[in-house]
Amino acid sequence: MRTLFVFIMAVSFILGGCGKSSEQIELENQNAKLKQDLAAKDKFVEDVTLAINEIHDKLEITVAMEKNILRQTPTVEEGKLLSQADLKVRIMDRIANISTILTENRNKITGLQRKLAQAKTKYTGLSQMVADLQKNLDEREKTIAQLQTQVLNLEGEITSKTEIIAARDLTIESQTKQINTVYYVAGKMNELKEKQIVTSEGGIFWGLLGTTTVLTNGYNETEFSKLDKSKDKYIEVAGVIDEIVPERDPSSYKQELKANNRTLLTITKPESFWRDNHLAIITD
Repeated sequence: MRTLFVFIMAVSFILGGCGKSSEQIELENQNAKLKQDLAAKDKFVEDVTLAINEIHDKLEITVAMEKNILRQTPTVEEGKLLSQADLKVRIMDRIANISTILTENRNKITGLQRKLAQAKTKYTGLSQMVADLQKNLDEREKTIAQLQTQVLNLEGEITSKTEIIAARDLTIESQTKQINTVYYVAGKMNELKEKQIVTSEGGIFWGLLGTTTVLTNGYNETEFSKLDKSKDKYIEVAGVIDEIVPERDPSSYKQELKANNRTLLTITKPESFWRDNHLAIITD
């Protein structure tokens, strides 16, 4: 037993002698510290970058809010036209919201500047990005201050601008409606000819062969029904469709015979189908 004890102690002494030296331990400690510092720097850069991006996005939002202040300010509430005083209040409330966002971001920028100044490492790139944000913020605050002054001095200007915007929107709506309005008429060949809507051109043997059906130059537009080509995709007519005048691209529509001898015309490609705004559907 004593011999075994002595052997174990000898082995322990030898193994103990093979342990790490103080230099190795110091190097490992330095390496661990270096890794820790690098991780801290990476985290610092990531946090600052995220904050910069967040501030930038908020400033872009204020730009959009500023552009829409007059356009989106309601002029009518509960069926009553708002007074100039009420309009001013609405606009000033929106300006106040923008100012609040700008103030919050100024505080954040100040915090970032302090954070970068206190950092042991100088981050030139990040400092420049923060400086650019500061410049952007200064410009936004200057613009908002000018806008606020203009609103405070408004008299008839708000009403004038809102009327101009309303008139412009009405004009755009009217033009859009006009552009999208198309016309169609349906009937038998002899009926449409009697109404001087269609006629036959060309052909040989006194028009017995090779004639082409076309719209007349002097047709009465009141005979046509109106459609909105941006919305209306179907035309249902009595009878079977024999001809469409002027001729349409066959791939722009399809036909389906319904009950009671009616035909449903489905427009699949409106832009191609309505290259001519007037359409005559000739049935048998």
